[in-house]
Amino acid sequence: MSNITGSTPRSELEAVELNKATIAAYEQYARDYAQLVGSEPSPEWALALRRLDRIAPTGTVLEVGSGTGCDADYLEDVLGRRVRRTDATAAFRRIQAERGRTVEALNVMTDPLGGPYAAVVALCVLIHVPHDSLPAVLRRVHRSLKPSGVLLMSMREGEGVEQDGPWYTALWRESELLPAILRAGFLVEIRSLHVDSAAESWLTYVLVKAA
Repeated sequence: MSNITGSTPRSELEAVELNKATIAAYEQYARDYAQLVGSEPSPEWALALRRLDRIAPTGTVLEVGSGTGCDADYLEDVLGRRVRRTDATAAFRRIQAERGRTVEALNVMTDPLGGPYAAVVALCVLIHVPHDSLPAVLRRVHRSLKPSGVLLMSMREGEGVEQDGPWYTALWRESELLPAILRAGFLVEIRSLHVDSAAESWLTYVLVKAA
């Protein structure tokens, strides 16, 4: 992560601290999370990954927040995609390393993303980016993609922020999220809404980098 300096704006300082706290919480919770989500993507995420595969150009897929790796496994083993797995949480990287997967350390808010990629996958990840910081993250993802590259992202639908201890989740109304997506240079290819088993509403987008 980048160092905090006295010249950093207050809003950016707060975003960095929230990011650190969320990562620290996942360090403690990663094993429990792995048991909770299981070894395969949910039907909704599997469908979203197939949609990405149909329209993304050839090349490497960057997954940010790879977690337990089940979505990357699906991309590689079922869809035949090459995936660069990354996660800011060391505990998740260890979980995947234990079964022979290579996962690099990468924080989508602060680290260079590299590229250009055929696609970027960010499922259940950008919900932890504060509202004011999301536009910059989307622009960085846009720059990392090939022409006509694809971003698959899911966000929690709602109002304001949900925070329980170190856990920070930014909730979004589509009326506010969509303008940020378009301003970052993306076109909406597919949009879906579903409610999960915890009664949480998720907005999922397959976005294409505009020319």
